[in-house]
Parts: sequence; structure tokens; C-alpha cells
Amino acid sequence: MHHQTAPMSEAPILVALDLGEHCRECLEQAWRMAVQREQTLIVVHVAHETAQTAGMYRRNNHGSFMLPIPEIAKNLLTDFVADFRRDNPEFSLIDSRQIVVAGIPETRIPELAKRYHASAIVIGNRQRSGIAGLLQRSVGQTVLNNAHCPVFLLNGPDQPINAEPIPAGHQHSLRSALHLR
Repeated sequence: MHHQTAPMSEAPILVALDLGEHCRECLEQAWRMAVQREQTLIVVHVAHETAQTAGMYRRNNHGSFMLPIPEIAKNLLTDFVADFRRDNPEFSLIDSRQIVVAGIPETRIPELAKRYHASAIVIGNRQRSGIAGLLQRSVGQTVLNNAHCPVFLLNGPDQPINAEPIPAGHQHSLRSALHLR
């Protein structure tokens, strides 16, 4: 879906959504940044089924068992953005588009940011606990380390978007990473 009502900067902001519980806040923060900076917003979802998300796409396939996962993901993202747009009509004040790709989020998000010459990436950042937290990097941290542009990590509610992003290529622990709401 593509809406344009005002001239925007050529370098868009890319927001990566996992369609999880904090995705609405992530889209809201990216939208606010896009409005403030007069930039286009590219809303991205990388369709990738893992043990943690097993069945998410199939549970939300609108009754069709034959749809491929990327098509189901596209429908989910379209519905999510339509709901957000309905609740926030001012969202139409910026140029935005939606992209769904299959793949591994950690690599596809930086690839898409580079392909579309994004000026920044906004992404949620799930804090893992226990052994998973010790053994695995989060998607947000991996994107942070591999992106060509600044990355804003959204770690949860009540964290204002008033700090500077983490510059591209900087290695930071999650504790030192920028936390946004």
C-alpha cells in the first residue's frame, strides 16, 4: 500500500515489525520519526517461522490452508497497518509502503535497508533471558551490528524517542544500546 500526501526526503526510515506484542509501539515510534524528519516510511516484515513462532502464520491464514507463509505474512501486515491507520488517521500524512520478504530477519533487514538507502532502521528488541539470552543474540542486536545506517532499538514502553541512534557498525551490548519507546 502506498500513500503520498506530502513531499518527503529521499532516504526513508525502515521499520521492521515481527507482528508481535510490541509491534504497534514500534510502528508508532517510526511513524513519529518519519513525520518529524519528513521522510518516507517503509514497513517491513520478514516471514521466518522458527520454533518460537511455529504456527503463527498458519493460525492467522484467514481459513486458507494453501497459502504460502509469505502470502499469509503479507495479509497479516496489511491488516495490521490498516488497523493502525484506522486508529491513527494522521498516519496518512506520510508516504509509506509495506514490504514482506521471506528469509532470516537478521540478514534481510540490513539488506533491505541498504537496498532502499534507508537513513535509519527502527526495530523492536526482545530481551532473551536464561540460557537463550546467553547463547543467542537478539535480532535487534544483530541488525545493529550489520546495518549500514543508524539503528533505533525499541525495548519496551515508556521510553521516549529523544536520544541519538546507535551509529552503523558499532558493536554494543544490549545494555548500552539505545532504548526507545
